[in-house]
Amino acid sequence: MAAESSADLNTIVTGDYPLSPSFSPSQLDYQVSLGRSSNTQFYFAAKTEDNYQGLDGENAAALKYRLNGGDWVGIENWVSSGWLNMLPGENQIDIQVTAAGGLPVNVYTLHVYRPSPSDAQLSSLSIQEGTLSPAFSPQTKEYTVQVPYSTSSLSFRPSLLDGDSSIEVNQESVIDADKNKIRGPYPLEAGKVTSIPIKVTSKDLTQTEVYTINVQRAAPTYTIETIDNQTLSPVSVSYPRGSQELKHIAITRTGTGAISKLAASLSLGDDSPFIISQPSITSLDDNHNTADLTVRSRDNLPSGTYTDTITISADQLPPQTFQVKQVVRSVPTRITLTNDKLKENEPAQSLIGELSASGGEVDGVYTYQLVSGPGGEDNDSFRIEGNELFAAAVFDYEQKKTYTIRVQAADQWNQRYEQTLTIQVLDVNEVPVTPGPSPDKPVTSDVSGSNADKVNDAVNENVTLEIKGKAITSKYFFSTIEYSNGQAVQVITLDSTELAGLLSKDAKRISMTLKGEIPAVSVRLSGEGLRLLQDQSAVIHLETPFAAYTLPLQQLDLGPSLQELGGTLNDATLSIRLSKLSSLPARQAAVIAPIVQFHVALTDGKQSVELKKFGQYIVRTLPVSTGPMTASKATGVVILPDGTIEPVPTRFIQENGQVMAVIQSMTNSIYTVVTDDENSTFLDTEQHWAKETISEMKAKRIVTGVTSDRFAPDAAISRAEFVMMTVRALGLMEADGETSFQDVKATDWFSKSVSIANAYGLVHGYNQRDGSYFEPARYISRQEALVILQKAMLIAGQVPGEMPEAELNAILSPFKDSASFSPWGRQAAGFAVKEGLMNGSSSFARPQDAVSRAETAVLIYRMMTISGFID
Repeated sequence: MAAESSADLNTIVTGDYPLSPSFSPSQLDYQVSLGRSSNTQFYFAAKTEDNYQGLDGENAAALKYRLNGGDWVGIENWVSSGWLNMLPGENQIDIQVTAAGGLPVNVYTLHVYRPSPSDAQLSSLSIQEGTLSPAFSPQTKEYTVQVPYSTSSLSFRPSLLDGDSSIEVNQESVIDADKNKIRGPYPLEAGKVTSIPIKVTSKDLTQTEVYTINVQRAAPTYTIETIDNQTLSPVSVSYPRGSQELKHIAITRTGTGAISKLAASLSLGDDSPFIISQPSITSLDDNHNTADLTVRSRDNLPSGTYTDTITISADQLPPQTFQVKQVVRSVPTRITLTNDKLKENEPAQSLIGELSASGGEVDGVYTYQLVSGPGGEDNDSFRIEGNELFAAAVFDYEQKKTYTIRVQAADQWNQRYEQTLTIQVLDVNEVPVTPGPSPDKPVTSDVSGSNADKVNDAVNENVTLEIKGKAITSKYFFSTIEYSNGQAVQVITLDSTELAGLLSKDAKRISMTLKGEIPAVSVRLSGEGLRLLQDQSAVIHLETPFAAYTLPLQQLDLGPSLQELGGTLNDATLSIRLSKLSSLPARQAAVIAPIVQFHVALTDGKQSVELKKFGQYIVRTLPVSTGPMTASKATGVVILPDGTIEPVPTRFIQENGQVMAVIQSMTNSIYTVVTDDENSTFLDTEQHWAKETISEMKAKRIVTGVTSDRFAPDAAISRAEFVMMTVRALGLMEADGETSFQDVKATDWFSKSVSIANAYGLVHGYNQRDGSYFEPARYISRQEALVILQKAMLIAGQVPGEMPEAELNAILSPFKDSASFSPWGRQAAGFAVKEGLMNGSSSFARPQDAVSRAETAVLIYRMMTISGFID
C-alpha cells in the first residue's frame, strides 16, 4: 500500500544566509537577512517530505513559489529557484506545498531583508558585563549600564543592520573586517559615568545615527568584616608569665577599595591591661585581603574582670571597634580543718575533721587531696575522702605527738592552693612502752662495733661499683642508710682519691648500680678526690631502680660555689642525690614514669650550694611504666618551682624489654615523663600538609595553639613566638640576668624566653637600631629562623663549622632566588640544606618571606630529630 502524501517540507536551504529560526517541518514562518545592501540577489531550494520518502509522480506533493505576491512558479524538488532579485527592505517568498489529491496545503514564508543603502542602524548590541537599560532596539539610541567597582573596563559587540554602512566607536573608525568584532576594553573611572558613542553612517552617506552607552562604575567601598567582641580564656591569679591566651584576630577587607595605613590601638593606651601587636600588614587589597593581629592580657594581673576597646583604623576606613575581656579568677588563700586533734590509739580510718577553703571565687566548688611538698612528710598516715580527713594509721602519743600534712584545694577551674596543716595526737595516759630507734636519725648512730659492720655490709651488698665493666671491691666505697625528713637515703661515700688511681685514658666512667627499694640515694666525694677525678675527665654514672644519671665531672663549675661557701675545695664535699617523689604538685598531665629530683651540691658541713646549671646536656634516664605508650605523644618534663611543667629533649629506647626515657637537660631539677592523653589535633589542621608534625609537637608541649582548638597553621609567626618554641625545644630553663632589649619588658609574656635565648646566644638585637631592640611582634623571616636554628644545633652539640664558599655556592645555587640571602644568612642556609632542615619551595628558598606557624613546627621538629633530641 502506497504511503500517504504530505504537505510538509523536509528541508529548505538558503545559501550563505541562515534561516531564523532553524528549519523545522512544522515551522512555517522564517526570517532571512542578507546583511549588506550590496547583496541584491537570493536563491533557495526546497525538498518535500514526499520526495524524501521516495514518492513521485501523481502520488507526490507539488511544489511552487511566488515573490512579493507575484505569480506562482512551479519548481522541482531539491532544485534551485535561481537568483531572485531582492528589493531594499523586506521581500516575501511564499513556498506552497500541495499534497497529492489537492489537500492538505502548507505555505512556508521567507521574509528576506535586504538592507537599504540609506540604513544607519545597529541590528544588535551586546556588552561584556552588566545589562543594557532599556533592552536594545535599533530605534533606541541611549542606554545606561551599571557595573561594580571591580569592573575597571568594558567591552561590547555592535552589529550593523547594513554591513556596508560604516561605524565609529568612541570616535575611532573601524575597518570593514572588524565591524562586527568585540570592541574595547574601554577604561572606566570609579564613581563616575563614562559615555561611549557608537556612530553609524549609511552606505550612501545620507543617514547617520549615534548610539550612546553610559556606563556607571560604582565607587569603591572601604569596609572590613565586623570583629566580634573577644573573650580570652580565663586564668587564675598568679598565673605563670606567658601562660595566658594569645588571641589571633583576623582583619578581613569586605569592601572593594584598597585600605592603607592599617593600625590598631587600645583605648586605655599604656594603662591597658592588654598588649596588642600591630596588624601583620598595613595595606589590604585584592592580593592581600586579610591581616592578623594578636592580643594578650598583661602578666601578673590581680583577680578581677578586665576590658578594653580595640580600635582598628586606616586612612580610608571609618574607625571599627570591638571589646576584649579577660577574667582573672581568684584562688583560695586558706584551707581550714574543723578539728585538728586525734586521741592516740583511735582505730585507723577514724574521721578527724572536715576541710574547707576560703578566699577563692564566690561560686567555687573545691576538691581536696594530699600532695607532696614542704610539710607533707606525714601524708601517708592520713587520707581524704571528699572534704573529710581520716586517719590511715593508729597513732601513739609517746612515739610522736605532732603530724604535718600538705593539703591541696582545687576548684572546678583547676585553680589550686596548697597549705600545711598540723594534727596533734592527744595523750590518754596509757602505760608507757620503751620506744625503738628513731627513724629521724641515721641507723648507724644506734649501733656500734660488730653490729655496725653488719649493717654496713648489708647495705654495701646493694651497691655494685664498676670501671669499664670491671667490678671494684667495696674497699673503694662505704655505704650507709640515713634519714632526711623521715625519708630513708642510701649514702654512698666514694674513696675518690683511690678510685682516681684506677682510671685510665680509656676507662674514665665510674658506674654505680643500686638495687632495692630505697627511695633516695646520695653519692658523696671529697673535695680533694673530686679535683683528682676532674683532672682525669671522670664521669659518674649512678643507676637505681627508679632513675639513672650520667654526670661528667668536668661540667661542674666549682668556682662560684666555692666563692659562696668562702672556702677551698679541700674543705668541701660534693653530693649527687637522686630522690623519688610521690606525685606532681597538681595533675597537669598523665604521668608514666617516676618523678625524680636530681640534685648536685657542694657543702662544707655548714651550708650547701646547689650546682644547677651545666655547660652541656646531661643525660638522665627514667623507666616508663608498663602499658600502651606512643613515643610521639610522650615527653620528659621538668617540674619548675611554681609547679608548672616544661618539656625537655627526650628519646625513648628499649632496654631489656623495658621502655626507657632518655632525657637531656642542661639543668638539675625534678623530672618525669608525661603523655598527652587528650586529642592533640587542632580543628584547622585536619586537612593540612603538616598535620602529623603539628600534632606531635603539641603533644610534646613544644607548640601551642592560638586557641584551645585552633593552630592557625598558615599564619605568619612572630619573632617572640618563634623564640619561645625554640627555647622549649632545647629545654632551656634559666638565664643569667634579664634581657637589656628596650622593647622587651619584664612583664611581657615572652620576656623569659627572649632572656634565655639572648643568654645562650640564639638571638641578638637589630644592628640597624643599635642592637638594643628585639622587635618581638615582627614576623620572622626564613633566613632569620635558619640562623637561630643553626645556633640551636650548635648548643645541641652539632658543630657545623665554616662552609667553604665553593661548597656554599654549590648548595645554594639550585635555588633561583639564592641571591636574595643576606650575607649573614648564607652560612645558616647552606647548613640547613645540607643537614635537611630546609628543602625550599618549587626551586625557591624565599629567604625574605615570613615563616608560617606550620613551617615553624616542621623546622623545629627536624632540628630536634637531627640533634638526637627526639626519635
